[in-house]
Amino acid sequence: MDHDHNTPINESPVNPMPPLIVAIFLVIMGIEAAFSMGSRGLVGGPEAVGWRIAAVQSYGFSGDVFDWMIENNRWPMEHVLRFVTYPFIHGSFTHAIFGGAMVLALGKMVGEAFSTLATLLIFVV
Repeated sequence: MDHDHNTPINESPVNPMPPLIVAIFLVIMGIEAAFSMGSRGLVGGPEAVGWRIAAVQSYGFSGDVFDWMIENNRWPMEHVLRFVTYPFIHGSFTHAIFGGAMVLALGKMVGEAFSTLATLLIFVV
């Protein structure tokens, strides 16, 4: 690749990323930062140590709860909400980093091929 050394290069040092994907990544990492800092006692006081476990119990997907909803044909909003919230809850810092990297890699590809609304629907569904 030849270019004139006298002219500035206007290339970005990072690949452009769809704003929705960046927002999803930042939410995932923000939640993980709160859990990590809480488990180390940096925020939230002594009860912050259990934030991750409480979030998994309240917002993580549960097969037993899903089976109960199907059997009883009842769909309480607190349990239906789990379908949307579970991608944001991770078991550890490493789990969140790998999840975030996958969101960035696959989200860039999907976000460039589809509209923002379609990308959001693909992420949620």
